[in-house]
Amino acid sequence: AIKDHLAANGMHPIVIGSAYTMLGKDLLRVAAKNLADGAVDLVGLGRQVLADPLYPEKLFAGKEGEIHRCTGCGSCAQLLRQQKHVGCVVHNQSFKNALKP
Repeated sequence: AIKDHLAANGMHPIVIGSAYTMLGKDLLRVAAKNLADGAVDLVGLGRQVLADPLYPEKLFAGKEGEIHRCTGCGSCAQLLRQQKHVGCVVHNQSFKNALKP
């Protein structure tokens, strides 16, 4: 992997894994494996945390059934391109309203 190649050349970067949100319910399993294998040092949860800002808290509290999952619709990116405040239009009405022309 990239970390091994760079380490062989004397570089030791911190690797942040991304796009885990698109894995849905498999996010935790894949992220844990990648962390354990040393493939990544950190796991980015961008869109999932936009969908449910309390995602980590709910996980640690054992409340997985209460998690609002990212649907991968891409509307948050549309808000970003429009230079508006970014959030989940699926799970937050104020961001849904902001997306309207």
